[in-house]
Amino acid sequence: MTHRNPHKQPGAAAAALNVRVMAVNAALLIAAAFLLAYYVVQANRLSAMQYGIREAQRDLASVREAHDAVDARVAQQEDPERIEEYARSRGMVQASDASYVAVQEHVAGMTGQ
Repeated sequence: MTHRNPHKQPGAAAAALNVRVMAVNAALLIAAAFLLAYYVVQANRLSAMQYGIREAQRDLASVREAHDAVDARVAQQEDPERIEEYARSRGMVQASDASYVAVQEHVAGMTGQ
């Protein structure tokens, strides 16, 4: 008569347990690979967005600089002394004794009365 040890599992049950452990390990490995790939993709997207933001900020700074230059030129051109100097250089003179007549909501200038 052979005496079996109750704590020892039969060969088929041990093999089934071993297959289940390997399946769980494989599933965990696949999940870890998926999570790693997901992390890499998200990190890449975030990096690309940050690059785009930096480019947009550089463009905005350039546009602001151009806007400031245009504002300075407009202020220079709108300067009353500059306008008067421009008019004189073109032979214009200041009108004297100008009178205005309103006709049907339009204003017509008349000089030299």
